[in-house]
Amino acid sequence: MNVNQGFPAFFTIDVEEWYQPAVMERYYPRDRWSEQPLRLQEGLLILSDLLDEHGVKATFFCLSNLPKSHHSLLRSLSDMGHEIASHGHSHRSFTGLTTNEIREELMLSRNILQEITGKQVQGFRAPNFSITDETVDLLVETGYRYDSSLFKVRLHRGYGRLERYPVQSTPYMIHPELMEFPLSVLPWGPWQIPWAGGAYFRHFPRSLFLAGVKELVRSGYYHFYIHPWELDTTQPHPNGMRWIDRLRHFRNISRSSSMIGTMLTNHPFGSIAQHLETVTYPVGQFSVA
Repeated sequence: MNVNQGFPAFFTIDVEEWYQPAVMERYYPRDRWSEQPLRLQEGLLILSDLLDEHGVKATFFCLSNLPKSHHSLLRSLSDMGHEIASHGHSHRSFTGLTTNEIREELMLSRNILQEITGKQVQGFRAPNFSITDETVDLLVETGYRYDSSLFKVRLHRGYGRLERYPVQSTPYMIHPELMEFPLSVLPWGPWQIPWAGGAYFRHFPRSLFLAGVKELVRSGYYHFYIHPWELDTTQPHPNGMRWIDRLRHFRNISRSSSMIGTMLTNHPFGSIAQHLETVTYPVGQFSVA
């Protein structure tokens, strides 16, 4: 079933600086973030040009604690017709926050981003996909219209887990008042293989990854995500970085632009906001007592 009515693929971006991913926080603690050079513009401009070249609008899930010098970048993206959604405020994983801290993250982020763009913020993606049942409740409470934090991958310990709410791999109503746009996985026997982007996009063989994208688009739903730093080939490399962290973070960054260009050429991507008013999604089976 083609759940997107003509746009079987969503293109989304998690907007954060190069030093803000969890793996980099080991080398650049939060109290040193203000000392680091700002490079968000490097990757954002590459992405913006690629999207513009192919006539594609995307959803940008943005942190709201980005330096004020970046606010003009977000405003420009919004003015170009891209959707600005929330990625939280501080990029702290929600699995380690209290109820009040999560509520504050959701409200503060939304208010700041709406002030920057002058437009309503409807969507949210939890930092590091750290979605929880409580976060779903609070997203409804704070007025968000949709979430995009679910990654149906059980092997990643850093991802959040839902117990009271349904978990599916295509768009659905996770709550009577909240839509869910999960990240894509590719079924392989009894397993669900991450196929949405990020490190998986860079580490899998190019031809294999693109073949999987083609299959998922053909099935009716594909949801891709990327970070601006994954296109920035000259970003700093921290001293003393473990080889596994270096491999995970930097491997195949040089090929990201080319692969994205290929996907945008071959498939009809769009933003989540373009479809919110026109698409009806199946309602999950609720057990929220």
